[in-house]
Amino acid sequence: MKTVYPNLPACLNSLDAVEAIDYFFAQKLIALYHFAPAQNQNCQMSLDFEVAASESTDLELVFHLFIALHYFVRQGHTCLPLSHISEQSLWQKTNDINLESSLGQALADTQKTGYQFPALAVLKRICETYFSSDSVVDLVVFENQALYIRRYHQYEVEVAQKIQQKSQFTPVSDIALEAAKVTFSQIFTQPDPSETDWQQIAVANALTRSLSIICGGPGTGKTYTVARLLAVLQAAKLAVPSSPDSVQSRPSSGLKILMAAPTGKAAQRLKESIVSAKTQLQTLGLSDAVLAAIPDSASTLHRLLGIRPNSLKLKHDEENPLNCDLLLVDEVSMIDIAMMAKLLRALPESATLVLLGDAKQLPSVETGNVLADLVSDYSATYDKASAQIIKQLSAQSLDVSTENKTSHITFLTKTHRFGGRIGEIAKAVINGQAKTSWQLICQYPLEAPLDTNHNEINYIEQTQLDAFLEAVCRHYFLAIIKAVDVKSAFNALAQFRILVANRRGPFGVESLNLKVELLLSQLSTRVRPNQHYHGRPVMVTENCYTTGLFNGDVGLIWADENKRLAAYFETDGGLIKVSLARLPKVETVYTMTIHKTQGSEFVDVAIICPEQSNQLLSPELIYTGITRAKKKLYLAANADVWFTAIKGRVQRFSGLAKRLNS
Repeated sequence: MKTVYPNLPACLNSLDAVEAIDYFFAQKLIALYHFAPAQNQNCQMSLDFEVAASESTDLELVFHLFIALHYFVRQGHTCLPLSHISEQSLWQKTNDINLESSLGQALADTQKTGYQFPALAVLKRICETYFSSDSVVDLVVFENQALYIRRYHQYEVEVAQKIQQKSQFTPVSDIALEAAKVTFSQIFTQPDPSETDWQQIAVANALTRSLSIICGGPGTGKTYTVARLLAVLQAAKLAVPSSPDSVQSRPSSGLKILMAAPTGKAAQRLKESIVSAKTQLQTLGLSDAVLAAIPDSASTLHRLLGIRPNSLKLKHDEENPLNCDLLLVDEVSMIDIAMMAKLLRALPESATLVLLGDAKQLPSVETGNVLADLVSDYSATYDKASAQIIKQLSAQSLDVSTENKTSHITFLTKTHRFGGRIGEIAKAVINGQAKTSWQLICQYPLEAPLDTNHNEINYIEQTQLDAFLEAVCRHYFLAIIKAVDVKSAFNALAQFRILVANRRGPFGVESLNLKVELLLSQLSTRVRPNQHYHGRPVMVTENCYTTGLFNGDVGLIWADENKRLAAYFETDGGLIKVSLARLPKVETVYTMTIHKTQGSEFVDVAIICPEQSNQLLSPELIYTGITRAKKKLYLAANADVWFTAIKGRVQRFSGLAKRLNS
C-alpha cells in the first residue's frame, strides 16, 4: 500500500501556494489514468494506491506533474514545459528562524517542504510512458516537451491553424484596387519621404488580407488608422459588382461590419473613437455609402458571441456563424486563448478579421498571452505581392522577404498623444530600464497635496500619501457626488482613478476604497462607507446575463427625483438603469487594480505601489497603469519595489507562437 498524500490538508501542509482545486484535479486524473484509488471506510477519496514497488516513484511523480499542470494553468500558462520544472523544487516555503525560541517553534510549523522534480530525461520518460498518443485516456497531451490539459492544446492548435489560413495574401481585382486608390488619396496626404508612415501601410496592406493585426501603444493612432482601413475596404467592396461575370449585375451592397472588445468600457471607447473618426472623414469628401457602412456601435465579446448562462453552448459558433463580412476587435491583449478560439469558430470562413491591440500590455487575466504570441516573430518586411500593393496605394517602398510569415502584421510606432514625460517613462518601463525611469520620476516631486496644473508627472513620497488622498477626494471624487445629473457624474468619474497592483494589503483595492469612502464621508453626509449611496462608483464583479452586465462593467449609484437609488451603466446605446434589487455583485471603484483598467483610460491617474515587492509587479503591469493616463500621472513607490518590479517580466508559457512560426 502506497500513499502520496492521505488527504487534502496533508497536501496543502507540504506544498505552498497549491490550492484545493489543483489537488482534486490531480486526484481525479490519477484515477482515470489507471492508478486506481482504494476506498476507505468513510467512502472519502484518498490517495492510497495498490501499485507495484517499481511504480511507486512513478505514481508520486505523475501526481505532482498533475498538480503542477493545473497550478501553471491557474497562473495563466497554457502548458507546462518540462524544462522549466526539471531539477527544480516547487512550492517550497522556508523561514529563517531560531528553533530554540517559542516563536521559532511556531514558525517552524509553517514551513513547507515542496516537491523536487527530477532531471529532464526522467520527466520525458514518464510523460512518454503515460501520455503517449495511443494512451487510453487523452485528457492530458504531451507535445514538444510540454504537458497540456487537452482543451488548451485543442485551443492552441485551432487558433494557430485558423490564423495561418487567414493570414495568406489574397489577390484584389483591378476594379477594387482603383476604388481603393481614390479613397486612399482622399483620406491620406502624401507621406513624408524621410520616415515610414505605418498608418498608411496598415491600411494599404489590409486590402489583400483576410486577417490584419495592427499593434501600437497608446496614442499611436490605432483607431484613427482602422477607421480609414474600414473606409478603404468598404469603398473597394462597393465598387465591385455583386456578380462580376454578369453584364446586368447589381452594385455591391458593401461590407457588413461588426465591432467588439473584451469589456464594456473598451467597447464604449472603441465606439467613441470610431464615431469621432467618422466625423473627421465626413470633411474629406467620402461618399455617404462608405461612411454609412462604418458602424456606430460596438459590443462586448460576450454579447457578440451570445454567451448563455449555465450553458457551454454559444449562440454563435461554427454551426451558426456571425452575420458579418468584417469583424473588428479592439484590445486583443485582453483576450485569452479560449475566447480567441471561440471567436474564430464563430467567424464566417469568408469574413475579414481585423485585430487591434498593444502587445506590450499585460496579457489576459485568464489563460494565454494571445496577442504577444500572434506577433512574436514580427519583422518589418513584407512578401513581394503585399509590398507591391502597398507601394501602389501609399507610394512607400518596403523591405521584401520571401521567408516572411508576418506580412499581415503592422506595428504603429509614432506616438501622437503623449510625447512628453508620461511617454518617456512608459517607454523606459516597458524596456526594463529601471534606473532611467526612476530618475525621470524623481525629477518631479509633489510639492503640494495635489498639483493638477504644472508638471505632467508627480512623484509622491510615503509621508505625503494621506494628504494626497484627502486632496484627491476634495478635487476629484467629491465632484462625482455633486454632479447635476448622472451623465455629468460619469464625466467626473472619468477624470481620475487610483490604480494599484493588489486587491488586499494596506495599498490594495479594498483598503484604499474604504479609506476614500471614510474621507468622503467627512465631506458629504450622503456617503456611507460599505453601503450604496448617491454618487457611489461601482464595478460589477460577476457576469449577470439577465441584466446584460458583465464582470468589469463600471456604473454609478444615483438617486432619482424621488430620491430612490438605482444603478446606471454606460452602453453604446446610452445609459441603462438597473434597480438595486436586480444589481449583481459590485464593489466600490475609486481604486482599481491595474488588471481591471485594461481597455480604459482616464484624464489623470495615480499609481500607488505596495510597500513590498510581490509577484504581480512587473514592467507590463506598471506600463499598463502608466498608459491609462491621458494628461497627468501621480506615482507613489519606493525605490526597492520599483527596481524589483521593472527588472521582472510577465512570462506565459504557450506553444502558440511556435505553431504559428513552424
